[in-house]
Amino acid sequence: MTNPATRPLGLALLGTIRLQEGDYAESTSLLTQALALNPALVGARTTLGNSYMLQGKPDSARKSFQEALRLDPTNFNARLELAKLEASVRNYQQSRASSAQSQVSYATPTKAFYS
Repeated sequence: MTNPATRPLGLALLGTIRLQEGDYAESTSLLTQALALNPALVGARTTLGNSYMLQGKPDSARKSFQEALRLDPTNFNARLELAKLEASVRNYQQSRASSAQSQVSYATPTKAFYS
């Protein structure tokens, strides 16, 4: 990963792999490095939120999902993961609100389809 243009994506990919392998601390570290280089990686922010959730850090997960949605309000995955997080900590009203918004987001194509 010596090419500066692809380094953030490479780190994000490695972070996703580490998450799937169950190495949540390493996943968080790699994804944080990726986001330091390119803060606009919405997928990396969502994956970072998942890593935090699996580490039992709901406040950090929430911040990550919310930042992903700030960057891309129509992002279905970030909205769905936020709804799941809120349900897991018994914030059912917030979960329903996020879930309802995800249905609207799903009907609206995201920027990624046309980029």
